[in-house]
Amino acid sequence: MGKVFRSIVFCLIASGLSSIAIASKLCLYVAVAGEERIAVYRQVKDTGKVVFESDIEVDGGPRALMVSRDGRFLFASLSESGKIASFGIDGQNGSLRFLSETVAGSHASFLHLDQSERFLISSYYFEGHVIIHAVEDGVLGETALQTIETADRPHSVEIDKSNRFVFVPHTAANGIFQFKFDSSEGTIASNEVAVLNREGVAGPRHFRLAANGLFGYGSDEQGNSVTVYRLDSENGRLETLQTLSTLPNDFEGKNSTSDVGIHPSGRFVYVANRGHDSLAAFLVDSESGELSPVDRFACEAATRSFEFSPDGRFLYAAGSGSGKFAAYRVNEDNGALVRFQTLEIGEDPWAMAIVETQ
Repeated sequence: MGKVFRSIVFCLIASGLSSIAIASKLCLYVAVAGEERIAVYRQVKDTGKVVFESDIEVDGGPRALMVSRDGRFLFASLSESGKIASFGIDGQNGSLRFLSETVAGSHASFLHLDQSERFLISSYYFEGHVIIHAVEDGVLGETALQTIETADRPHSVEIDKSNRFVFVPHTAANGIFQFKFDSSEGTIASNEVAVLNREGVAGPRHFRLAANGLFGYGSDEQGNSVTVYRLDSENGRLETLQTLSTLPNDFEGKNSTSDVGIHPSGRFVYVANRGHDSLAAFLVDSESGELSPVDRFACEAATRSFEFSPDGRFLYAAGSGSGKFAAYRVNEDNGALVRFQTLEIGEDPWAMAIVETQ
């Protein structure tokens, strides 16, 4: 790395609080792009509030983040330097230790590990391609295994639970690219139906598959909407089922959607509005997968990313427009959000990730 890492540790005892009494196992990571650092926050037991614990400087604006399922490693795109870096996560306090970096491309939009966690797939918004790197014990391969050209503005990456299919929404190309994934070699190839083309103005941006593998939910950046998809698990092809607006009928300002998230219970889907500055909540029909509106809840300006605590009790969101972080309590009966904490976090917070330490 070009910079010397700095680690700033927040002392809970100095603030009059016992670290043993209030610290939980949950750590929250935020890519603070405008200050070239990744911040680490620790959740306060039972309350859901978070406190700053440490951060680490990185060489180039960090944007996309991805954590391994075992909570041992964090991967970050360093968009300004055109690299991806990996870090080891301290199992006790969640602090980060640099492990490796590799040259990739500028402005990586998204990072996603395959189900085996042997390969990292990244998409590149301005360059219009997808890159795959090998991963071994958290260390990235020095060179890419594959670079595949797609189209303008690829965004998120999703992999089905069978580890056989990869999906990459493209906002400018107005479709979701569909790939077959060779999990032994770590390479992708176009599916027989290479692109699920969307009609009208949609701009699919983020896409996530439900835990049951039957349905997927995507945010439409230009369409200001959420779309429900059905996945054919045999051939890895998506079809659209339903599209709903994320905005109130009387809203007349400018808006675009960003992140989409499925509540851990599977009962609710949320989409972030940038412009209206709200989190739109929807109830999931467990049989059809279709959505019905719940309500919209105010969030920080230009919220790009949000995450749920693993137990589903809390939602955390960062506003890149305000430089603030907001925490919400989730009503698990009706999906309503109640904000209970707002923190200054820094310039242009981007992606977020949550890890449950030991």
